[in-house]
Amino acid sequence: MRILAASLFFASVFFVIADGPQDNIAEKVRPVPPEGVMVPAEVRADLQKGVDDLGKQIAILKKSLAGKPQAELLPDVEIFHNSVRYALAHNEFYDVKEFPIAKKHLLLGMDRAKSLAEGKA
Repeated sequence: MRILAASLFFASVFFVIADGPQDNIAEKVRPVPPEGVMVPAEVRADLQKGVDDLGKQIAILKKSLAGKPQAELLPDVEIFHNSVRYALAHNEFYDVKEFPIAKKHLLLGMDRAKSLAEGKA
């Protein structure tokens, strides 16, 4: 049994061979994740304004909910903010159909922020 296990181990190691020094050349390594589509300037500006506005609401909520049980619900707002903020910052829109979805995420985030501020969350 040990011989079989050792044989399988060494056989599998044989197939796990790296590309060598070629792996370390930054220009030749494919980007992960791949580059996204170009976001038009007016769409980027609109989304960035929404990200900034929602970020301000989150900052206000952090102060007003400090020490309160509702503060545990703040990530339910932050997730919408971060989804668009990261996609803009890291060029992670992969289809033009995602632009309206990002706008919807920001609107949902603002709606949740409003509900949380009013104590309705």
